[in-house]
Amino acid sequence: MALNEKLEKILKIKDSNEAISELVNAIIEMNDKIEELEEKIADLEEENSIINEQLDMLSTDMQLENYGSVFAAICPYCNEEIEIDLEELEEGEDFVCPHCEKEIALEWSDDCDCGCCDHDDDCDCDDCDCEE
Repeated sequence: MALNEKLEKILKIKDSNEAISELVNAIIEMNDKIEELEEKIADLEEENSIINEQLDMLSTDMQLENYGSVFAAICPYCNEEIEIDLEELEEGEDFVCPHCEKEIALEWSDDCDCGCCDHDDDCDCDDCDCEE
């Protein structure tokens, strides 16, 4: 029986004790349905969070595939736009601006992609013992 129908039935009851009893039962039933909805919402929020994490990873992968290792930057000395191809540089090597010919120090990450660290992608711990 729908909630509206139950409320109409309760309003027609002449005996106040019976009306109160029916009203309490309707409230209990509504509370149960609210609890079910809250559980479903929590499950959906968790699934949504997982999907968002996966989409973020896919987006990052797609950006790397689309742009490769070439990045645009602004030279801090001459303010000209420059392109840096990370594949052409050795790790730890600085980049020389083609406009002003000054060296630009690049930050190199010590992280590897070997999977030996089971933390998330933003982790910068030193748990890796491999030589990658």
